[in-house]
Amino acid sequence: MKIGDLVKYRDRKSTDPQPPGSWGEMGLVINVSTDRFREGFKEASVEYMNDDGDFVIARQDDIEVVSEDG
Repeated sequence: MKIGDLVKYRDRKSTDPQPPGSWGEMGLVINVSTDRFREGFKEASVEYMNDDGDFVIARQDDIEVVSEDG
């Protein structure tokens, strides 16, 4: 995963919180890094901009590349 890739956030699972959420939305990767999603545990993360212009940070494992840049 790299900056410029078009990605899709995973679909909602029955154990996930109810919307609002990012379930199933697409966006453009603007940063690849690490973040804490659970206390004391860093994971690979992706920051993307969605169709509404919002910036979303998600676990990289929850993201699927739809189209690669370049």
